[in-house]
Amino acid sequence: LRFKHGSVYTPEYQPDLDFENHAWEESRGMGYSYGYNREEDAWDYNSTQSLVYHLLDKVSRGGNFLLDIGPDEHGKIPPIMEERLLQIGDWLKINGAAIYGTERWKRVSQWTEGRQDYKAKKGEDIMMKLTVDPEPGFAVKEVFYTYNAAKNNLYAVFPRYPSNKKLVLKNMPVSGYRGDIHFLSTGEKLKYDIVGDNLVIMLPDYDPNKIKAPYAYAVEIGNFGAFVHKPQMNIAYEPDLSAATVTITDADPGAKIQFSLQTNAQLETKEYTGPFTVKGNALIRAMAFRSADAIPSDTATASIVGLEMMKAVKPGNLQKGLAYRYYESDRMNMKILGSLQPVKTGVTDQVSVALKQRPDRFGLVFTGYIRIPATGGYEFATTSDDGSILTIDDTEVVNNDGNHGQEEKTGRCLLEKGYHSFQLRYFDSGGGNGLSMQYRRMGGAWISPPGSMFFHP
Repeated sequence: LRFKHGSVYTPEYQPDLDFENHAWEESRGMGYSYGYNREEDAWDYNSTQSLVYHLLDKVSRGGNFLLDIGPDEHGKIPPIMEERLLQIGDWLKINGAAIYGTERWKRVSQWTEGRQDYKAKKGEDIMMKLTVDPEPGFAVKEVFYTYNAAKNNLYAVFPRYPSNKKLVLKNMPVSGYRGDIHFLSTGEKLKYDIVGDNLVIMLPDYDPNKIKAPYAYAVEIGNFGAFVHKPQMNIAYEPDLSAATVTITDADPGAKIQFSLQTNAQLETKEYTGPFTVKGNALIRAMAFRSADAIPSDTATASIVGLEMMKAVKPGNLQKGLAYRYYESDRMNMKILGSLQPVKTGVTDQVSVALKQRPDRFGLVFTGYIRIPATGGYEFATTSDDGSILTIDDTEVVNNDGNHGQEEKTGRCLLEKGYHSFQLRYFDSGGGNGLSMQYRRMGGAWISPPGSMFFHP
């Protein structure tokens, strides 16, 4: 049920999760524990600099930051925690305008060149790696954006002070901008240039006597940033998967929505006037527009899958059960899983982690065929800790990939009675692990597939 129900989603120590259209906050302690832990030393605690970056990262993406402090057995807050809170408070006294009363802007951050998929190793601080201490070849977030709709002010917060004193905000819709820009650290008005689509802001000399909270620096771009929120799409499938009804909504009064509908046969673009029906697989893109003084929304994308019949195959002589390959690696993810040599192979009649040879950091790939009892629409679900991907007839049906706790994802497809090729990939990157799979006829009850449904050559 996690991240499916509730007024506020609350990931814990999961800084990579994002919930664009739902209220959320990340919960974490200053160290590895929520309560006071006598075994933790100074180096087990996040630095103030890191905690400020955690705060910026959450607020820029529309979330809150729930930072836990744990009293000791005497009810006293440890001095190291007091110090962190006081230093964060000092930073907020100066830069609070970029935090309080703000929301997620159209763009949440600006990255440098490089890969954006870094995964922290054990003991590493992910926010430091994503800001000021990157690994070679990986990008960092060089600017965090927040927006105050009541004042129409955009804030750009940057962890590194540029050595050339020029803050370059790239690909900004600033043509014709004539507003004022202020540096929150000193309150002074800044000069700027518009170079193509870039806003180049001239910062003052770095003076530690004036800049009292040096963890991150913020500029206020006045009377700028009004934008149209990304529209949301809801897809309601017919019980027999014969069609789907698409509804597009926008949170901004007076906004107009344009959408494109791409199918195997054609691509058409039109203005949205109400729910419409789609038959067959399709890709839908939608944008919202309001007026000349508001930046158009980002593009919302939704895929309609499972409405095209997947034909059964005739694989020849088969044996009962699924073939499996078992892997081990100290750094495990879906990409690494595909490059490893199996430690063990065999046949099994169930999808689970019972085949593991060690407590964690392993992978499994199940392959073979699944026999579908009757033609119709089916829904499949995988529940896994960490990632899993289910493929039927070389078509991805359920994508539950990623480093996460026990989480369920579903997918649907229209299947002809008979045999269909089957593959389920799973990995555990450490900590707890688990894997299960269920299916149902559309509208029916969920059940675990019996071993009699699985076959292999």
